[in-house]
Amino acid sequence: MGLKGLMHTTYQQIKQLDNHILPYLKHLSIQNMHLSLSTDLPDICNKIFSNDSSHLQSCFLSNKTIIKRTQQWMQMPSLRVLKVGLINLLAYKATLSSCPNLYSFKFITFVETEIPSEIKSHLNIKRLILKNDYFFKS
Repeated sequence: MGLKGLMHTTYQQIKQLDNHILPYLKHLSIQNMHLSLSTDLPDICNKIFSNDSSHLQSCFLSNKTIIKRTQQWMQMPSLRVLKVGLINLLAYKATLSSCPNLYSFKFITFVETEIPSEIKSHLNIKRLILKNDYFFKS
């Protein structure tokens, strides 16, 4: 018995995501603009990547979500597609090392330099979409 996924989640559904639900989710999509501005969304990212989300195959978080790595992230070999908001280079490196089978990765950054060479290439990524968004700076 596994949960197929949560699509177009409400605030109450996000608050209910815990260690009893996350391990069974296959798909998670948080696209609600009002929730995007919530301070709880960065916490959901840490819940996803710091707990056993071993069945999660796709994860779509709002473009307004800011991903910060505040805890050690778990390995997520089943995650294939990840679309998130703003991330820094530390979160970028953590994502690539935590998700060895990631196929598609879309994110926003305001890094104005090249990605450092110490970041190892990822063998399975077939689609990498990096947006440079200056609106997050102001």
